[in-house]
Order: sequence, then structure tokens, then C-alpha cells
Amino acid sequence: MIKLNEVKKQIDKNIQIGPLTFTINPGTVTALIGNNGAGKSTLIRMITGMVYTDSGNISRFNNSYDGETWKEFIGYVPQTIIGYERFSLKQVSELHAISFKSWDKNTFSRLVEKFDIPITKRFDALSVGMQKKALFILALSHHSKLLIMDEPLSGVDIEGQEQMRQEWITYLEEDPNRSILFATHVPDEVKEFADYIVCMKDGTISNSYEKDDLLQKFRKYWVNTKNDKIRNFPGVIHVVCNGTNYEVFSDNIEKTEESFKNENIEVISEQNVHFSDTLRLLLKMKGEFK
Repeated sequence: MIKLNEVKKQIDKNIQIGPLTFTINPGTVTALIGNNGAGKSTLIRMITGMVYTDSGNISRFNNSYDGETWKEFIGYVPQTIIGYERFSLKQVSELHAISFKSWDKNTFSRLVEKFDIPITKRFDALSVGMQKKALFILALSHHSKLLIMDEPLSGVDIEGQEQMRQEWITYLEEDPNRSILFATHVPDEVKEFADYIVCMKDGTISNSYEKDDLLQKFRKYWVNTKNDKIRNFPGVIHVVCNGTNYEVFSDNIEKTEESFKNENIEVISEQNVHFSDTLRLLLKMKGEFK
């Protein structure tokens, strides 16, 4: 559906995004995670065509559409309302009805009623949560194949978050070939909805994983030893030392446990790594461990 190949963008003399290479397949949900400033929003804007690349290639929908007609098939929920401040949702919807051939007035009306948004009120007069809901409504009111969302639930109240999650599911159920890409800092969103996780660090993609594999991949051990070689055992990605007590994180359980056995290191305790800790580890996995 979407393929990036060696895509680069120079932001200024000190910041470069890329090279980025990854694929969004039909019928999947991909979570984009990374610390602030990692380049997530820039990546999203390059996919949507709002920011041009300096080099590399982005293939959208197998390049099967002429010119920029592919934009018809992407629904985009930006992080902020920049550009919409002085307009009402009604006014912006009228512009979208002109821009998108597949604009669905009935869907728009249904969602406005569901989220209870005052459509004649200017965007800059709405609360942050209502702004996000309004942007979400606009993205869903034309028939897209890919829904891209940048921090979609940030600032949204609990009821609104649940309503938005319901609409994500409906969006995917209506067409099994639809996909979602969303950027987030919230581990529960990733755990609940993502099929794949793409990690960004310092403008590059540091890792990508299938979520279900991650749930079984990491393990945490507590051991008592004076053997500092433990930091270099196969699979060990992070070690916290307190005297002779070590807290050891591994992403290769079999090899790490084999090393413990070979070095006669007794494991005092062990447990699966909490998903939020797993994501934190993923964001560091670029030579900063141990």
C-alpha cells in the first residue's frame, strides 16, 4: 500500500530525517513511536505529501493513480489545527466536499452528531479535545484506504477516546484492505490496536516489530553475581547493577538463559517485561544499552 525507500529530508543543518525504508501493508495497523523530536510528524507529512522529500522514493497505492489523485484515498488527522484556526467545522467541511470526490455528507452528519461538535464555532474557540474530534470527523468523512493519525487521542476526554476507538474498528471492518498508521506516546494504544510497531530515533527508523512477537520476546531477570561479563551475554540488551545484584533485560530468552547456565549464574527471579517497559527499551535499542 505504502512503501518508503531510502527517503531523506534535511530539516536544517543539524537535523536530518532518514534514510527511511519501510512498508505499510493493506489490512494492517501500524503504530509509529519515538521520543519527542524523533521525526514522526515529519515522516507522516511526507507520506501525506505535505512535506516534499529531498531524496528517495515513496510509492503510494502501487503508483496506480495519476498526479496527486492518490490524496483522495488518504484520511489524515494532524496533531494540531494549524491552518484551520479561523474557520468553523462547517466551513472546512464545505472545502473538503469540493476537494474530495468521495466526500460522504451522511457520514459527516452522523459523526458530528455522535461527537456532539458545534459545527459553526471556529476551531480556535473549541477545546483541544473538540478540535481533535473535529479533525477526526473530517478524515473519516471521505472514502479513504489509509487513515493516518498524529497523536489522535491526545487531549480527548475518556468518552471521546472510546468513541474514536469504535470508529477505528468500524473503519477497518468496512473494508479489510484498509490500513491505519498512527503516531502515539501511549503504550496502551499500541498494545490494543497495533499489528506492527515502527520505532523512530534521531530521524531514523531504529527498529520495527510485529506486536504479537514483542509480547513474548522480552524477559527480565534478577541475578546475583560478580561476573560483569553478563552485560555481553547473547540477548542481553540492558543491565541495571546494584552491587552484586543485577537486573537483566533480554530479547533472546533461550540464548541468555543458556549463558546463565554456562557461567553458573543463579537466577533469583524472572518475569515478562511490561509492555510499556518493552516500548521504552525499543526506543533505546541503538547502542545505548548495557
